Amino acid sequence: HRYYGKSVPFGTKEEVLKNIGYFNSAQALADYADVIIHIKKILHAESSPVVVVGGSYSGMLASWFRLKYPHLAIGALASSAPILFIDDMIQPNAYFDTVSRDFKLVTKLFCYCVGFYVLQSWFGGTVACSSRLWPSLACAPCVLCIP
Repeated sequence: HRYYGKSVPFGTKEEVLKNIGYFNSAQALADYADVIIHIKKILHAESSPVVVVGGSYSGMLASWFRLKYPHLAIGALASSAPILFIDDMIQPNAYFDTVSRDFKLVTKLFCYCVGFYVLQSWFGGTVACSSRLWPSLACAPCVLCIP
């Protein structure tokens, strides 16, 4: 994906900022299409099938890639991809609610201290111990949880 790691186009930071409009999922999909075409060409594998795979955001990209470029990929595997996470389709906190519920379900004893620190990271360290989200949260120093 452009703008991550060493794949920063345009060289200088100033040039990058001038061209930040290219930092989007449509450009990423077009880049992936170009890469697939190029690799298949240099490997003389034009007739080889391609299945795109991804998890979370890259899973969304995989499913969108299959929709936009069906002639380049015969399938897509999207793991943990929040495909329906589109404005006005679900509640804004649905992701955090799901993650919290999943974490709680897989542990025998939900560790509120870990949950508290997770909440702090989500909300920039602004969550108080008396949070209405976690009314039974103890403000005592955290102890490691026993799963």
